[in-house]
Amino acid sequence: MARVVILGGGGTLGRALQQHIRSQAEEVEILVWNRRENPLTDFPLVRDRLSALSPDLVFNLAVASESTGQLPAPWEEETESVVINERLPLFLNELSREQGFRLVHTSSVMVFDDSQEGPFSPESVPKAVDGYGAEKRRAEEGVLSTRGSTVVARIGWQIGSDPTANTMRRFVAEQIQQNQGVVRASSQWFPACSRLEETARVLWNLRDSEPGLYQVDSNRNHSFFEILRRLKEEWGDDSWTLEPDDAFTGVQCMLDERLDTRPLFEEL
Repeated sequence: MARVVILGGGGTLGRALQQHIRSQAEEVEILVWNRRENPLTDFPLVRDRLSALSPDLVFNLAVASESTGQLPAPWEEETESVVINERLPLFLNELSREQGFRLVHTSSVMVFDDSQEGPFSPESVPKAVDGYGAEKRRAEEGVLSTRGSTVVARIGWQIGSDPTANTMRRFVAEQIQQNQGVVRASSQWFPACSRLEETARVLWNLRDSEPGLYQVDSNRNHSFFEILRRLKEEWGDDSWTLEPDDAFTGVQCMLDERLDTRPLFEEL
């Protein structure tokens, strides 16, 4: 039986990935990492714990928590965001060679700076210079430079049905509350985004892919306004009004012809 460890398995995408694996693979043991018992900032503990678990496959979906506590040595001068988003993927990549497991690491479309215009191919050079995007970019560069067995999967904004989960629907819920039932969306911005279930499906399929960089994006040609208009119909929610707002423009879509990523909507 294959053993799969999911870092970040308790998060929105992690739960979707667990559900997909269980629906597709009977001969798989899923182990979800408990960050309270095993902090991901404690690298010696991570090494020992993974060695004890002896996984065949590790998914790294972990993101920094909202904790502001002091980090353990040698990270006292770092932020948790830097340690989780940048240092941890490099360490896991090293462990994958040392312990012999396959690693699938999720990156983000945010590696591209707002000044860059898509659609982006896997050959496009990301230029994010600060914050989350820069951390994810440096992690990508470090992992890919080793030419190991790791798969790096860039993902975009996730779409789900739960307004409390970290998805596009929560953005809508927050806008409804802040703007008295009005949600404004640009008809000139084309975001990278996928449904949670589709991202989980593609990530699971990537486990046997050639090492390297992949891009998971279901948006072919829909503006943010059009996406929300069609999702509003799907959700059957008439409690809010959608209005176009063209203050933000650009194409963020990511292309990857090697993947069979399904489009956001069934085309007529």
